[in-house]
Amino acid sequence: DGNIYKSTNGGQSWVSLGSCGGAGGGGIIKVIPANGWVIAGNSTGLWRSKDKGASWQKLQSWHVNSLDTIHTYPESVYVTNQYDIYKSTNGGDSWIKLNGAGLPSGRYLVYCRVSPANPNRMLVDTHGAEWWNLDNYYSHDGGNTWARVKIDMTNSFFKMGNRALYAAWHPTDANIAIGCGSADYMNKSFDGGKTFGMSSNGYTAIAATGYNNFASDNPNIYLSTTQDYGAAVTLDGGNTWKWLKPDGTSYGGYAYGGYAVDATTWIACMAPGWWKPTIIYVTHNGGASWVNTGVDPGGSKTGLSVPGKPNIIFIGNKKSTDKGYTWSSSGVDGVYTYNPQNKALVGLRSGQVVYSTNDGFSWTGVGSSVSGAKDVAVDWKNSCYYVAAEYAFWKINFNGSATNIIGSLPASQNNERKVQTVATDPVNPDIVYAGYYTGLYLANNTLVRSVDGGKTWESMVNNTAKFGSGGEMPSFVRVNPLTRYLHSMGGCFGLWKISPPDAVITPTVEQTPGNTATNTPVVTPTATPMPSAVAVECGQGIVIDGSISDAAWQDGMWMTNNRLITGTNPQNVTSKFKVRWDNTNLYVAVDVTDPSPNNDSGTAWYDDSSVEVYLDMNHNRSVTYGTDDFQFSMRYNDQVLREINGKTSGAAGAVGARAGGYVVEMRLPWALLGVMPVQGAVYGLDIGVNIDSNGGAREGVLMWNGTSSNWQNTAAFGDAVLGAACTAATATNTAVPPTATNTAVPPTATVTTPVPTNTPVLPTATPTTPVPTNTPVLPTATVTIPVAANLTIKVKSANTNDSTNSPNPHMQVVNSGTSAINLNNAEARYWFNCDCTGQSVQAVVDWAGKMPQGISIGSNVSVSVAATTLGGQTHYISVKFSGDIVLQPGEYVEFHLRFHKSDWSNMTQSNDWSYTNSQSWQSWTKATAYYSGSLVWGQEPASTALPAEISSVMTYPNPATSQTGAYLEYSIETNGSGVSTAGNNEMVYAIDPSSKVYLKIFSRAGRLIWQKELEGVYYLTTGTHKIKWDGRAAGGKELGAGMYILKAELKMKEGSSTALTSIIMMK
Repeated sequence: DGNIYKSTNGGQSWVSLGSCGGAGGGGIIKVIPANGWVIAGNSTGLWRSKDKGASWQKLQSWHVNSLDTIHTYPESVYVTNQYDIYKSTNGGDSWIKLNGAGLPSGRYLVYCRVSPANPNRMLVDTHGAEWWNLDNYYSHDGGNTWARVKIDMTNSFFKMGNRALYAAWHPTDANIAIGCGSADYMNKSFDGGKTFGMSSNGYTAIAATGYNNFASDNPNIYLSTTQDYGAAVTLDGGNTWKWLKPDGTSYGGYAYGGYAVDATTWIACMAPGWWKPTIIYVTHNGGASWVNTGVDPGGSKTGLSVPGKPNIIFIGNKKSTDKGYTWSSSGVDGVYTYNPQNKALVGLRSGQVVYSTNDGFSWTGVGSSVSGAKDVAVDWKNSCYYVAAEYAFWKINFNGSATNIIGSLPASQNNERKVQTVATDPVNPDIVYAGYYTGLYLANNTLVRSVDGGKTWESMVNNTAKFGSGGEMPSFVRVNPLTRYLHSMGGCFGLWKISPPDAVITPTVEQTPGNTATNTPVVTPTATPMPSAVAVECGQGIVIDGSISDAAWQDGMWMTNNRLITGTNPQNVTSKFKVRWDNTNLYVAVDVTDPSPNNDSGTAWYDDSSVEVYLDMNHNRSVTYGTDDFQFSMRYNDQVLREINGKTSGAAGAVGARAGGYVVEMRLPWALLGVMPVQGAVYGLDIGVNIDSNGGAREGVLMWNGTSSNWQNTAAFGDAVLGAACTAATATNTAVPPTATNTAVPPTATVTTPVPTNTPVLPTATPTTPVPTNTPVLPTATVTIPVAANLTIKVKSANTNDSTNSPNPHMQVVNSGTSAINLNNAEARYWFNCDCTGQSVQAVVDWAGKMPQGISIGSNVSVSVAATTLGGQTHYISVKFSGDIVLQPGEYVEFHLRFHKSDWSNMTQSNDWSYTNSQSWQSWTKATAYYSGSLVWGQEPASTALPAEISSVMTYPNPATSQTGAYLEYSIETNGSGVSTAGNNEMVYAIDPSSKVYLKIFSRAGRLIWQKELEGVYYLTTGTHKIKWDGRAAGGKELGAGMYILKAELKMKEGSSTALTSIIMMK
């Protein structure tokens, strides 16, 4: 009403003092600390009252924009009118103009603040004819000179523009000032106002908009959208951010919802103005360019992709099956989350909860529709959904029964509970978060949490000592399944990250009879969380030595594994782990903090301090172990790598001690695990740690996700999601330290692989050296043999056919030195290209002997097949020895190898690195020997630079059907000498014209079902090419539902380059 009001009881009641003597407009008010005089300024002038507002004196006829007084100089008053800044040192009786050099003329001076610690330090905000055209200036000499404030955007993940600072000075430190403006950020200066930057305290005034989920296959990837400043994406869990301008607007634009699928495919819903209809924008190259799809997402604009199937994406009420290239109706208003137990998608349709178990191709409703439904969360443990519906908050059981539990939530100061959003902790869904809007600024109780499945709730934003300040009035909340941190998008209050509860389950305490003192707490095991997920990133150059010093272990976030599932933990043992991969191996590192680890249980390794790694390679959550399931283990102070069914061929492990604990490293070949790794693949994984702090039997077990039945049941394993592939394999992955070689593996030569009935029986090679019928027993070495490097490999071939289904190389490992050599630490490798299309490879030893004695050593020789990418080769056969075979100078071991593909199809030997067509023994440097993990003979396959390569291959739509077909797309990149365009637009063609591209589709079993040969300039030029496939096998036969493999191969005279991807076919 234009009046000034006064309270004498702390604001409980107010008395009007009029409008500055009837001049109108209360404006800005300050009190002079020395005498209590009141200074008021408004559009009519500057006013003063010496009697606490009873009467007013007009001092100046200025249009007052700001006032400031400082308690350290109690009679000083500072005023800005439209274009000038003034200072009074006597309470307003006289004034000095402070428009010194550097302060621009003709700009409105809208805000001024003076440091109470040093009044020579001043800050003023200015703007031009447009209110938003602001600049900020500082003075360090009392206004004699001015300079422009620098805005530092180092820590800001959205644009920081030229808004007013509205600064406040530190009361005693003239170097520190806080600004609450400058493009809506809270900012801080540490240099007396010269520079302001975001100090990462969380507060912004940015309108955080839309519903933003974590990437389904890598929760470290997250895209956030804002009303005025576009979007920002993080690929590392929020440590760093990239600002995005999807529609090209210089300040970012109006973004209302979005989603990051992976490291390069991002989606943003952009509008031409505040709350205007939006359009889907998509980038497939990490923001380098964006495509305006012209599609209105409608609905809630929440985004999500199907776990493990990044081509299937939902945004608003739209769905894409080709990773965002085309869009159609999803049949629901929005897909908000998924059930981590079975990956069922969860959404809303006209207020009804719906779910889909077939990637959104059909939906099933649960219960009845509810009015005002805004968000939904799933609680797999208690079999219910939570629905945020503004003035109702529903708990809907899987059977459809519903209860409105809004009354159990804390209310804000004005008794409001307007629930906008809800989220559950995917690991422990007893933890539930809800956020709601209120009309009060900084209202209490607008972000609340339950840790008992919704029975009771506590406020998280009432500025208590427990939570502090932050996260007010969230428009959207979600829990990161990797870190379990809550992310709260607080409307105009910023994006907040809040840690999970420290303790959800209260330990039960046992007491001995007649003794009131408590014994060791026994933690009641928590319910099995289903499932946790870990992003498996690229890991190059990893050496298995029982340490975590390799660079690959230094990047990324450690996953904690501190969930006690059985027993006790008297020494508070904790653990963390990381998982990495390359084209050859899966790597696991587990770091255990244990002040008193033990190894005293003999063969019962599980009763000692030890680590277990569980894998379910087809992730079918079977209740019994199949051929695709593994349990690897290693224990403290023991270098033996074990697997529950003896499957360790080609694997390596090492245990290293460290201060306060120990480290376990494992290298597990994909060839052993029986899968072909591709980005986005999801495997079952769990990590267990056995606690043996007191010796004897173990005290307890820590488990990342599963249960004590993990050793026989894979149903509770978590998810391991393969991230982006390494750009190249590193030879150091083959290095095994001395301790790792003690992980002797059971001989695979005795494994029988059934030969198909239609496969001719292969002739058995006759050993060139007769085996004596009276085979003497090998002596056992009783002395330690020094490491020797004098090993020579000799090779000949018993099968010189270039195309054969069973190559048959014979090899000798010769001691060519002058000292005895123990072969326990020796390894020989035969390198080859299997010409595979998804098949596995098996190898056997037909015969092995120690020569020249002719002693049979078949039971002491083990072979395994490992994948590789060195020099264009795909595999190598690793031959290792056990039983302390000692070679004296001149002695050698001879072994006859045979290998074949799982379908017994032919292989070409001439492209095998280690192949020789000689049928006589010769020293052969293309077969390699190692001792204690170090190369001591021969040359590993050498890579030859190709003029061009297949850089990527994809299909869309994916999934596809035999009715729709699919586009098969591949990209060619040149290596400095490929195809380019000359200045006269003439094609410069450096790839040999005889080169061809082959597109082939295989079943998961490796059977070729369709192929296309492409030749000519069009298909060989740099860039992306695509053809349409009818979705059928050769001959037009429809394909069954399931996964198929697309292989793109560029064949050149210099060699071949290939790339693989998967296609999902639906009926």
